Amino acid sequence: MIPFIPSLLELSEFWNKNISESCSYISNQLLLAPYRAVGPKEFDRVLDEIVLDSLAPAIIGLIDNNKKKVIDLGCGSGIPSIPLALFLPLTEFIAIDSSIKRIEFAKCMAKSLNISNIVFRNVFLEKKKEKQKCRNLKLSSTYVIARGFSALENTCEISENLLCSGGKLIIYSTSEYWTKNEEKISSMKIWTSKFYPYMRHNSDRLYGLIELTKNSR
Repeated sequence: MIPFIPSLLELSEFWNKNISESCSYISNQLLLAPYRAVGPKEFDRVLDEIVLDSLAPAIIGLIDNNKKKVIDLGCGSGIPSIPLALFLPLTEFIAIDSSIKRIEFAKCMAKSLNISNIVFRNVFLEKKKEKQKCRNLKLSSTYVIARGFSALENTCEISENLLCSGGKLIIYSTSEYWTKNEEKISSMKIWTSKFYPYMRHNSDRLYGLIELTKNSR
C-alpha cells in the first residue's frame, strides 16, 4: 500500500520550485472562484485534499510522463487535470465538463500557469446526444480519469467509448466505495480491475484509485 500522498514539503524532492508555487496558486484560485469551486474553505485542506490528491495517479505511477493522451471526465474547475498537467508536461490532457463557467475558469487558470499540454471541451456527457458527439470526436485515448464525475455504470459506459483497447479508466475513490462496488466491477467483463489504496497527508482515512483496464473484445 502507498502509505500516503505526501505534503507539499515532502514532495519537494520530486519537483521544482515552479510547480510547488503553481500548486499553491491553484489552491488560492479555487478558494477565490466566483462560485463554489471546492468544499473546504481552508487553504491547507484545499492544497492537501484537492490539489495534491489530484496527483495520486502520477505519484503512484499509474500515469507516466510520456506522450500519451488523458481525458478528464467532469474536470469542473480544472481538477484533477491542471495539477496533473503541471506534473506531467509531456502528457496531453483533454479536460471535459458540462459547465461553461467552470471550463472558462479552468482555461484562465491554465493560461495563467502557462500550461500548454491541456485543452478544454464543453460537452454534457450525461445526455445521449452529447455522448454520441463525444464518440464522434474520436478521442481514442490511453487513459480516462474521473474524480467525482458520475455513477459508476455511467462513468464506465462513457469511458468505454473513449478508450482504446488496453486503455485504462482511473477513478478516484475511497476504500469503502471500492469494497461496496468490487463485486459489481468484477462482473463487468469488459474491464480488468485493480485497487491502489493510499492515505492522504494528515488523514487516517483510506483512499485509493480504482484502475479499470479495457479488455479487447
